[in-house]
Order: sequence, then structure tokens, then C-alpha cells
Amino acid sequence: MVDKWENAVPVAPGMWCDNGGEIQLIGSTCEMCKEVFFPKKEIDICSHCQSEKISEILLSRVGRVISYTVVYQPPAGGFYKGPVPFTYVIVELPEGVHVQGHFIGAESDKIKIGLPVQVVLDLLYEEEGKQVVTFKFAPVKEEE
Repeated sequence: MVDKWENAVPVAPGMWCDNGGEIQLIGSTCEMCKEVFFPKKEIDICSHCQSEKISEILLSRVGRVISYTVVYQPPAGGFYKGPVPFTYVIVELPEGVHVQGHFIGAESDKIKIGLPVQVVLDLLYEEEGKQVVTFKFAPVKEEE
């Protein structure tokens, strides 16, 4: 959780919230066709049906890996400041939306298609005395 870091700032505003100690991603849904979007729409127009009836929603915390890759070189453009290599996943949430993000909490050889994962916050990089945090996905912890 962010509470363990001093001077933590989000990598981008409005992507998640702390909902009673649990991190949830913030998305949008179209009230007409029920299409779900992440990140939330900045302009209230559904790209599926062009309705202007868009609502903000909290997305499920748990989903399943539908694809993954290990990235060995930083992306081009110089914007990425995190460590490499890293494992990058595409996760399908129960709402049907696909979300991309880093995978943590297990070695990359332990990941498989269908693996249940949950949204967590984690450090991406440090810069100018600030700890920049982002959402990532980690294996669902089994109840003991």
C-alpha cells in the first residue's frame, strides 16, 4: 500500500482509488450499451454506440491473465523510468474490460494464461525525492 512510502505520488491521476484499504481501478461504463472502459473516459462519449451517458465505476479487483510477455529493454521514447526486465500482462476483469499492467509477486516462469490476479499498488520508480507508484497485478493470495 502507498502508506508505507513517504512522498508517494501516482504515475497518473484518477486511475485508481483506495476503497477501504483495497485498491480498485476506476473505469467508465456506457449507460446505453453497457460497454466498459479503462482508464475512465475523459470525454463522455461512448466509442461503441456514441452515447453521451457515461458513468464512472469501480472495477473488480480480481481478474485473469489472458496474455503476457517479459520485456527486456525499456520502451522507446524515454518516458519509461522503471526497472527492466519486467513481466507485462493483459488481464480480463469480470466486467469484460482488458487492462494492461506490470505483473509482480512471482517469477515470470510461474505465470500462465488463466492465472487469477489482483490489483495492487507498487513503486514504479523514484525521482527527485518522490516515489512514483502505479497499479500492478499480483497473484491472488490464497486464504490460509
